[in-house]
Amino acid sequence: MTEPPSRRAPEPAGPTSRRFVFRGGAFQQLAAVPDARQRLLVADSWLVDEGRARAVALHHDRFVRSALASGDTDPTLLEAFWAAALEAIPPIHRWFPRVELSAAAGVSGARAGAGAGRGGKRRELSLLMRLAPQPSSTAVLGTHQGEDPRSIPSVKGPDLVRLTKLRDAARAEGIDDLVILTGEGEIIEGTTTAVLWWRGDELHLPPPNSRASTA
Repeated sequence: MTEPPSRRAPEPAGPTSRRFVFRGGAFQQLAAVPDARQRLLVADSWLVDEGRARAVALHHDRFVRSALASGDTDPTLLEAFWAAALEAIPPIHRWFPRVELSAAAGVSGARAGAGAGRGGKRRELSLLMRLAPQPSSTAVLGTHQGEDPRSIPSVKGPDLVRLTKLRDAARAEGIDDLVILTGEGEIIEGTTTAVLWWRGDELHLPPPNSRASTA
């Protein structure tokens, strides 16, 4: 049960997000903004409230499966990173941590945090620790116009920069998020949110593998 607001610990002071790279079996703090030369390959995030979270095993499976499919073939390293990431999440406050696998060209595998991937690119595992946004009971949604902005809909990560830019532009117009639709007008998902809805007593979600029509 969630504690009443008067009993919850105060929000931590200082920056609301910090990035840590996993090197040599431990985390090292980096700038909160990733290197512009890095390309995000896989990411996963979830809500942690006072040390409690839902379906963490499902997030683990999705992240590891996508990381292995991207060419990072060291499951032992991935498991060590995952365990260290969970251990690093504070047991107080509301957090929205994000685990990441990134690639950067032009760096030899000997210097790689997660080893060299395809094409001699460095693979790096990192943890972005962020304070969770306050929950809201309402949201203003708009319709994304144009082609499907997702290049790999089945993997979270490669399109996050593009999708976040779309969301930020919408927020400048007073819209919380944009909804991506199929050519028939069916909901796929938000640019940075999952969309579910109730019909009577049944909870509905969009069909898997839906794609927006091309313009």
